[in-house]
Amino acid sequence: MEKKKPPRQVGHPAFEYREEDKPINYAGDDRILALCEGLDVVEWHPLPNAEGKATQVHIIITPGAGPLDEFKFLVRLKSKAACDAFIETLQRHRDSVFGVS
Repeated sequence: MEKKKPPRQVGHPAFEYREEDKPINYAGDDRILALCEGLDVVEWHPLPNAEGKATQVHIIITPGAGPLDEFKFLVRLKSKAACDAFIETLQRHRDSVFGVS
């Protein structure tokens, strides 16, 4: 009989925590190509010159020196639920790493 996976928590599927997810230590890992040099959070407007109502929140990640230094990575949060789930995920990891204040 195959072991069932635990149910996912309610929230945005991209940020749901699974019990089988284990903390990962990337120290010295070859998969890490560059550290984050810059992080910008901006509103995105569908019309030129930021006209009209913003419809998304964009997180722009700029890697530091390394093979990816010419690129920027973009995370698009297209709903309030996605933003809330992202914030909750960051808070959970912040509290795990730095303790609850």
